[in-house]
Amino acid sequence: MDVTEVLLPGVGLRYEFTSRRGDRVGVVARRTGDFELVVYAGEDPDEGRAVLQLNSEEADTVAEILGAPRIAERFADLTKEVPGLLSGQVEVRSGSAYDGRPLGATRARTLTGASIVAIVRGDEVIASPTPQEVLLGGDVLVVIGTHEGIAGVEQIIRG
Repeated sequence: MDVTEVLLPGVGLRYEFTSRRGDRVGVVARRTGDFELVVYAGEDPDEGRAVLQLNSEEADTVAEILGAPRIAERFADLTKEVPGLLSGQVEVRSGSAYDGRPLGATRARTLTGASIVAIVRGDEVIASPTPQEVLLGGDVLVVIGTHEGIAGVEQIIRG
């Protein structure tokens, strides 16, 4: 199935596809972490009717059900389109001060302005992790932010 991605400057990304029944369906992934599922009337992509609005926690639940890896991979593409926004990876080493502690304990977003948008744990991807998600040694954090923000998250995690 063909999925098109459209950058929505200042908003996020919109993914679109045509269902087997011929419905044009879109998912708007907002930079805030919220998502909207829309169905388009006709050919105008601006005439979408919101079917469902999800906060980041609800979207995370749906993503886990439907396959979070694709969303995590595509959300990282946003960094290619927005000047100054980068993505990076930070490993949680075994024995780290945050090994076995919840993500929220890092206060990474508050202290750096960078966001941890996914945790890669072996073959599993945890998209839009909640602050309660417990970090484990070997986890790789996918971080979106400025160069300084990503370096700040790395410094926090590594001590």
